[in-house]
Amino acid sequence: MTVVAETAVTGRRAQCSGIVAVGSAVRAMTELAAAVNNGAAIDEILQLAAAKIAQTTGHMMAIVMQPNSMTKSLEVVTAHGISDSYVDTIMKHPLLTTAGDRGEGPTSRAFRSRRPVVATGLEAHLPIVLGRTALREGIGSMVSLPLLIAHNVRYIVNVYCTDADCFDDATVLLLENFASLVSLLLDTHVASGELYAEAAAHRRQIDALQSKCHSLRATQVNLDELHGLVIKEAGLERLFARLTEMTGASFHVSDVFGRTLAGELKGAGDQHMRRSVVLDNEVVATLSIRCAETDVTVRPEVAGMLHAAPALVAMMLMRSWVALDAEARLRVDLVEELLAGPREGNLALAAHARNKWGIEMTARNRLVVGRIANPSPGASSSHDPSPIRRSLLAVVEELVRRSPGAHLVAEFDRQLVVLLEDGPVQAAGDFGEVLRREVSAHTGGGTVSVAVADASDTVEGHRDSYRHAVALLDLVGESAEPARTVTVEQFGFFRLLLDVKQPRDLVQFADQMLGPLRDYDERRGTDLVETLCMYMDSDCSTGETAKRLHLHHNSVNYRLKSISRILGLSSLSEPKILLRLELALSINRLVQRVDREQLPRLASGNGDIILKEWSSSGK
Repeated sequence: MTVVAETAVTGRRAQCSGIVAVGSAVRAMTELAAAVNNGAAIDEILQLAAAKIAQTTGHMMAIVMQPNSMTKSLEVVTAHGISDSYVDTIMKHPLLTTAGDRGEGPTSRAFRSRRPVVATGLEAHLPIVLGRTALREGIGSMVSLPLLIAHNVRYIVNVYCTDADCFDDATVLLLENFASLVSLLLDTHVASGELYAEAAAHRRQIDALQSKCHSLRATQVNLDELHGLVIKEAGLERLFARLTEMTGASFHVSDVFGRTLAGELKGAGDQHMRRSVVLDNEVVATLSIRCAETDVTVRPEVAGMLHAAPALVAMMLMRSWVALDAEARLRVDLVEELLAGPREGNLALAAHARNKWGIEMTARNRLVVGRIANPSPGASSSHDPSPIRRSLLAVVEELVRRSPGAHLVAEFDRQLVVLLEDGPVQAAGDFGEVLRREVSAHTGGGTVSVAVADASDTVEGHRDSYRHAVALLDLVGESAEPARTVTVEQFGFFRLLLDVKQPRDLVQFADQMLGPLRDYDERRGTDLVETLCMYMDSDCSTGETAKRLHLHHNSVNYRLKSISRILGLSSLSEPKILLRLELALSINRLVQRVDREQLPRLASGNGDIILKEWSSSGK
């Protein structure tokens, strides 16, 4: 085993800047890929990986370790920027792959959980000897990154920093992606080793091997060019155009929901292949390849290009997603500041919204809140931090972009929040229904509820409106049909009751008031609940009720007496009783059935009616 220990020229370890350059990470991956393709030994690749991880993250320190199944410990393979004394201490006091008598350290936790683990205050997290040594070495924090090969943790990379709070979320995210790509390259190295072993068994075929070597050299030149396109962020369309020139095949990539991201399958070739695009050990897209010739895949120079295509697409997606995640974070910050920020920051919030997003917070705006409940296994919710969530957000963002009056969408408190210009409530409800249908189509059977809040032109008003919308979603969640779009305005005067902390209390109140009447209707096949609703909607006029129900005046009086008897009420004319009945009926309308007159009138579900109504309203 060779351990590479380096120190800075100044005699001190370099301080971490806290800024991770994506371009530097991609260049480092290109060097690692070249080393793998050139058949470097595994120790050389690991040494290069430790150095590149350290350099890419701002001249930090890194150690690569591998598990020993016999001793159930981790052994140092190589190191970068770490003193010999610290490496010797680890060798003398090896880190266990399981929890010890005194607890579990971050490296063991990362090995068992297969996820990155960040630790600060190392003297408390590490064994006594290692903790004291880390303190002497000036190490303030660390992150342990597992490298998975064939679904097993084959190596652990510990990255150290002199700062106590060096590893923010963005740095850890990019380090995790970097480690995943290193794992893919190491996996490729293992596969390449098997290919080289097979080639060694057929060395007698000299002519065939010479031809193959020539093709591999051509493939390497092409791969270097394609990696250059990735580094320059040329885009998927440009990448596919160059791949088509090199291979004669056509390419198409779609996300997990089947939405086209780039490319187009052309012609009617006999060879049609599908390849999974993987990031962070998760399938994020599907790459389809159509070859015009039947024997194209057996030509080595073409096969190499086709084999590398999914990894190239993954790297291109990673670069674009880093930028999209940053943009999404800015939108989340705005919504968090609007709904949960300090009250004294209203002027700053208005300036931020106007300068960054072109939104006038002093004008009336409206919130539309969506909630996903009970998604099927493998589906995404709005708070799932997976690539599936990115694709779901992309669907909603596309809807917002094509809807006039829709400002932005963000995730807040595990819900989707869309900010709209104030317009007709019907148009806002139509938008909410299209939003609900779009999200429902991409959640694998999850229940999606949407609430349209009241409009407001103040921060306090938006916070009250959001609270009412969330309470309404809680109430809809208790209903027999939670998958629908509702508006706070539907509650009318009784929207004040949305401040109730437990929506179930409202449902229980409605059941206590109207339950006996519903049971009677079910047993006898009568319509007394409908009669009571019509009576209340007719301002308690028996004549108007009889007219609307097409009944005789005496029939209505008989029904009302039956209602009073069944509910145990003295009469249906006392104000207190009428108020309780009105409240119970309002809750009953919301949680027991869909009010068809309040549902949005949709054309084909593509949002056209929203655009028309918003345009006609002058928005």
